[in-house]
Amino acid sequence: MNNRNIIITGFMGVGKTLIGQALAKEMGMSFVDTDDLIKKKCGKNIRTIFSTHGERYFRNLEQQMCCNVSGESGAVISTGGGTLIFKKNKDFFNQSTIFCLTAPIQVIRKRLLNDFYNNKTRPLMEMFEELWHERKPLYDEIFHQIENYNCSVKLVVEKMIELYILDTRFKSINKDIFCPVVIKNNILEEITYFLKWISLFDRKICIITHPELNCLNSIQYKLKNVLIINIPSGEKSKSLTMVNYIYKKLLANNFTRNDALIAFGGGVVGDVTGFVAGTFLRGINLVHVPTSLLAMIDSSIGGKSGINLSKGKNLIGVFKKPAGILIDPNLLQTLPKEEKRSGLAEAVKHAIIGDPILFHHLEHGLINFSWIIDRATEVKIKIVKEDFLEKNERVFLNFGHTFGHAIEIASNYEIKHGEAISIGMVYAARYASIKGICDTELVARIENLLHKLQLPTKLPCEITIKDLRHFIKHDKKRFGSMFYIIVPKKIGEVRKVEFDLGVFDQ
Repeated sequence: MNNRNIIITGFMGVGKTLIGQALAKEMGMSFVDTDDLIKKKCGKNIRTIFSTHGERYFRNLEQQMCCNVSGESGAVISTGGGTLIFKKNKDFFNQSTIFCLTAPIQVIRKRLLNDFYNNKTRPLMEMFEELWHERKPLYDEIFHQIENYNCSVKLVVEKMIELYILDTRFKSINKDIFCPVVIKNNILEEITYFLKWISLFDRKICIITHPELNCLNSIQYKLKNVLIINIPSGEKSKSLTMVNYIYKKLLANNFTRNDALIAFGGGVVGDVTGFVAGTFLRGINLVHVPTSLLAMIDSSIGGKSGINLSKGKNLIGVFKKPAGILIDPNLLQTLPKEEKRSGLAEAVKHAIIGDPILFHHLEHGLINFSWIIDRATEVKIKIVKEDFLEKNERVFLNFGHTFGHAIEIASNYEIKHGEAISIGMVYAARYASIKGICDTELVARIENLLHKLQLPTKLPCEITIKDLRHFIKHDKKRFGSMFYIIVPKKIGEVRKVEFDLGVFDQ
């Protein structure tokens, strides 16, 4: 277990060396301080290196030391305060467990003054407050945050050992970049360990769910101090009325910002819970445990949630990064067939956006849900980590949704989301063909796959083009008077284009 390195980082004065040495001793691991390696190599202290050669020279040495020590096995490595704000240095340690020690700025200020009075000088100490504000957002991106004030070294070390052990228990996708996403069969059996891993086990928990989800019992009995809030199934629950009902329940049970909401259900539960988590007390911890295929591969991933107005779908929403996402493919065993088909529409969408191999597998009837979840979530995570707030390429994930959302509303939500997106993708592909962006063979290929998956590709007779035009005009993705949609160029590549309603009438 102790073969994986432990990296300790954080701002100057948070106690990296003290904690690192104590942790190494407790775990029987070697201790390495990158600053000490640099001092030994140069024969000078860090402050002298800065003043003589400049910061750039020091950072080059630091990068070299990170490269060297990343080859160590079973070491506790303490870095300089600025080491891991550089991506290349962080990448050297992507197979390690990384801890960021934290303390309030007033505590750090007091510690640095004590160092100064004891003739312990640090480079850049004169500008520490400016540096602290500059670096704090980068420190905050590190998954394991460890408070190192008002507690003993022993307690800090014990907490770090527990998290190090839990790191070996869970295989996470893109940990430290977006949020922990754990995909594993029967993972619900380990939910208490997962909540410990993301430092939420000792918090008050509210589970928002649907009353018909019998599998809730598998996690409810494992957790203490749990409030259950049931909401009705269906898009009509995505309303300000329902959100206000949940606010009142949380306030009546004295929930605070340090507590947590668990969204246990499909896309509707995830949207409502995510919206509440992003707005209640200006933000409360959020964990997604999706139970439908659609939620597993799409709506639970990405930190975006919305509720509906009469004029349109998801017109009020927030971006809220979850503390963690727990995906158990075994939950699909009891999912109705029509819900599985609806979820596969989103898998097709992700395949067209960025995974030709996934599209090929679906075309050939290779329906392995665990594998599909892995592939589809990778497409979305890759996009979201580059564009969380949907300023650029994240808009690609709206492929099929401009038409799809309009179809849902026009049907009064009688048509399932995945079915509406299926039709929407066909309409977007046909539009691309008319505009010369893709050929008719691609349109036929997309339609054939959707037919094979028993998904609809045409509007039901009770919905007209006129109905869709009305709702598309209120689509949240328009820019001023201009409308844009996402269309396919080829399997694995889409683009954003201006939408001509006149062509749509054809």
